[in-house]
Amino acid sequence: MSGNDHWTLDLKALGMQPAGDELARRVLTCRPPYALCVQGKWGSGKTSLMRYAMAKLGGEPLAVTLATQTKPTRELPKEIQQDWDELYEESAGFLIEQLASRLTSKIAKDELDPRVVPIWFNPWQHQQTEQPVVGLLQELQEQFTGLLKHRKEFADALQTSVEAALPLLDTLANALGALQGLPPVSGLSGYVENWRESKKRRDERNFRAIPDAQRLNLLFEEAVRRLLGANEKNTFVTGKGGELVVQRRLVIFIDDLDRCGEQQTVHLLEAIKLYLQTPYCVFVLGMDGAAARRAVEGVLGQGQEVAREYLEKLFQSTLHVPLPVQPEAFIVGLLKATGLTRSTTGLTYRELARRIEELVEPNPRKLKTFVSGLSAGWAIEGKSSEDFGFYLLLTYLRTVHPDVYRLLAYEPSYVGNLHEILADGSLPNTPTPVDYFLHRALRHAFDHLQGLKELPERPDTDLVVDELIERLDHLRGDRAFREQWTDEVFGTGEITAEIVQARATRLLRLGPPLLEEKT
Repeated sequence: MSGNDHWTLDLKALGMQPAGDELARRVLTCRPPYALCVQGKWGSGKTSLMRYAMAKLGGEPLAVTLATQTKPTRELPKEIQQDWDELYEESAGFLIEQLASRLTSKIAKDELDPRVVPIWFNPWQHQQTEQPVVGLLQELQEQFTGLLKHRKEFADALQTSVEAALPLLDTLANALGALQGLPPVSGLSGYVENWRESKKRRDERNFRAIPDAQRLNLLFEEAVRRLLGANEKNTFVTGKGGELVVQRRLVIFIDDLDRCGEQQTVHLLEAIKLYLQTPYCVFVLGMDGAAARRAVEGVLGQGQEVAREYLEKLFQSTLHVPLPVQPEAFIVGLLKATGLTRSTTGLTYRELARRIEELVEPNPRKLKTFVSGLSAGWAIEGKSSEDFGFYLLLTYLRTVHPDVYRLLAYEPSYVGNLHEILADGSLPNTPTPVDYFLHRALRHAFDHLQGLKELPERPDTDLVVDELIERLDHLRGDRAFREQWTDEVFGTGEITAEIVQARATRLLRLGPPLLEEKT
């Protein structure tokens, strides 16, 4: 969705649809147990990519049914519901097509009986628990219970199998909790009315007495097998070259793992590796790989190489979120949604989108934030379209160099100092502390002032790379800022600092951000 920070299924606008299709295809064609990492930095579109794949695989969006309702309330806004439904309708054909492409010619398409159940899990919403995997098991219970109530394609035999599986998830959750000295959790197994309480207590006692990872893994495998109604006959078919193809699988999408604390991140990764690896399970984890490596390194107390090897053993494949290939088209959509038209800015959509593309990193979330702030500010301050180009540059400073903007907002006369420095990158003959500060802040705008030699030495190469990438982003944006400043200010003949200062004062009328009062 272009108007807010919600994820979207319109991957075409981001140039990510091939990546979304490949993610869905890989989930279907891999041989479980399998774990796949969707790697991308903050705001790059990981959630959109994973949600697209989930819908394409026939997944259901999260929903809740109140006691007074007969139909579930779904999480989707109306703008996304139609896109999700269209992908969902195509999912059955997509599953058959992908499986058939891997089978021998002796097996006809109509003999296939695929069942793929995607589940969505946000671990950062369960950070209050010592074991996030317990929250995952509870989420499986919740979502399968909802599927039982509302999916018509659940045959009687499958319904019975799923009903029998739900208490096993309770048993496993309590067994895992017992390993950490936690009290039993309350689950949703009461939904199964005919389950014998005595057998449940006996199972819990047995697994608490034998806290063995392999036995817990077998328990989870049995629960998943029942949830999918899987057996040797309907699950494994012979593919090309004699390879077994799994046509029934549980796909667990885990998003925003890097939002969790280090302990929770590592606990969940360990649980996936130790307890949740089954022939029916595919895990898709969206995260910033560098953040995950640092979490593993911090918790294990080992070096970077050990942390990398730890993650390499967990993930069999990594899909890197691509940068938008057509950011201009994406930005035009944002401009239309926020009302920044030619009549208010003096620029066409394409002209303004090109300027923003030069200034802002091609990150969907950062582009949304920038355009939203630009639109809100201009709605307040905009008087004449002649000032818009200059206001665009002030918005860049507010977004990328907030300290510079704060200084200018507090004392607009300092725009004159900035103007003089941007002329050629040199300091005045008698520079003030303000001149030194502005000169250093915008060094990326000039080849001879990049200051990469100032990068501190760090033992963690990931942090060094992060800082270098951040500086490269600033280098690109600051150079574009200087070029646009030249076109906007010098190009109009307004070459005096006094004129620039007066112009900025009109647009900085709101004053400085709130500062803490000092007594």
